[in-house]
Amino acid sequence: MKKYNKANVSVVSIFLGARIFRKYDLVFVVSGIVSRMGTDKMAVYSLLGTVGGIVGLPVYAYAIAAQTYALQKRASGNKDEAKEYLKTGAGMAFLVIGIVCICCWIGKEQMLRCIISDTNIIQQAKKLLIFLFAIQLIKVPYQIYMSYLQGIGYEKLVFYCVAAGTIATSVGVLICGTLWKLSGIYAIMFLEYLILTWIYKGYTR
Repeated sequence: MKKYNKANVSVVSIFLGARIFRKYDLVFVVSGIVSRMGTDKMAVYSLLGTVGGIVGLPVYAYAIAAQTYALQKRASGNKDEAKEYLKTGAGMAFLVIGIVCICCWIGKEQMLRCIISDTNIIQQAKKLLIFLFAIQLIKVPYQIYMSYLQGIGYEKLVFYCVAAGTIATSVGVLICGTLWKLSGIYAIMFLEYLILTWIYKGYTR
């Protein structure tokens, strides 16, 4: 029992450590860079963050569901079925998020005006929505495979990947944000999720 509790504490500590490290380090760097671009860019970044939070909500629900079923199958010795659940969960989440993104793109003007009334900010945000939607879509397999790996004993791997990814992304954001403003920042974020997804998927085989 004590060993089990210690294992749980270790898993939770590693998980929280990765989340906290990523949240505060990357947010600090990105916010610092964006704030130097001016109040307009900061407003655009904040607006897109709100939209991304709304669009990405289903991702976590599907990730938890896929992780739960996949872990149950793996525990019973059916690794192939576990992988199928992951693929199915990722596919369904991708479809749902894709439909949401399409709907938001079609009604982007009305959607953004529900959040803010500043026409200048809205026009700037509209040009970057495609980057935001791409990030939300790649976060589907990223979140599902990451959650699964944390459930099968790869917590340290996830932590090291998140730590390395956050540091590399911070450097990339610093360079690309200076050169290409917000589009450069979102491009680097997308690249980070893409690479981590590829790594996590490789460990589920």
